[in-house]
Amino acid sequence: MHDDAALSALTKTLASHPDVRIARVAYVPGVSQAPVAWVVGDNLINGPELRQYVRPLVVEHAVPDVVAILHDFPQDDEGDGEDGVRPWQLASLESAYRFVSPRSAIERWLAEFCSVLLSVPEVGVLDDFIEMGGDSLFAISLLTEIQNIYGVEIDLAELYELATIEQLSIAIERARGN
Repeated sequence: MHDDAALSALTKTLASHPDVRIARVAYVPGVSQAPVAWVVGDNLINGPELRQYVRPLVVEHAVPDVVAILHDFPQDDEGDGEDGVRPWQLASLESAYRFVSPRSAIERWLAEFCSVLLSVPEVGVLDDFIEMGGDSLFAISLLTEIQNIYGVEIDLAELYELATIEQLSIAIERARGN
């Protein structure tokens, strides 16, 4: 059962973001159990930023796991704009942001560490911690802790190439011989 009030609140909350011109949300079976959001924005906004923006303002089950950021709504065959768009089409866009929770102990530790250091409530395994505000001090702290906890040395250049918890976790596992 879907919560229409939560969808309405999520739509209004997303639309209140200063860089969002149009916001739409829907439940899309087969894509996510949480609502799927798609927005048209004026500036460079990203999925993690929008999730962080709405999280304290809507009920937990209304925080979208998938966010498609568009320059404009696509047109259907008749030239109709947003009313002719099917939500599953937008949710399946390759550029749509998908929040993925940590799945392994290493991913959970990395997500928690990054969340604390970056002062954000949550970090998904596909989130780019550089885009989330990770600077050189963050990188050095992260690399030091990885070496202390996992006994693995990763250089700074490699960290910037990896940039997501998923990729960094794979690198740690490989370096540990797992």
